[in-house]
Amino acid sequence: MELKPLTKDESIDFLKKGFKHEDVDVAEGLIYEAVEAFDGIIGWLTHFGYNYVRGIESIELILDKSVNLMLTEIQHFLEIRAWVRPGTLKFLKRLRQRKKVPGAILGEFWSQGLVEYLIPH
Repeated sequence: MELKPLTKDESIDFLKKGFKHEDVDVAEGLIYEAVEAFDGIIGWLTHFGYNYVRGIESIELILDKSVNLMLTEIQHFLEIRAWVRPGTLKFLKRLRQRKKVPGAILGEFWSQGLVEYLIPH
């Protein structure tokens, strides 16, 4: 099953409904900032809402946590593969230091060329 990113309006509605369900007031500006940062990806929007409701109210901290979670998962995926090329894990550590938002990492760094390098045919 393929889940497509939500539109901006759908993302805003998704977050507003989630915060209303949790009875949490959130500034409109923060919702718009989160929608821009997480590119309509429902899992990342959920991650944002979950962390905000639990007291992490800084979008920067949530973004850092999100990037680290994603890179840890990618690193774990690559570590269990025998075909991982030398330097790949070093590359991931450099990405972690750049603290890019999830959508930006996927768009900027995971080009078709890089994917072909990491996963040879």
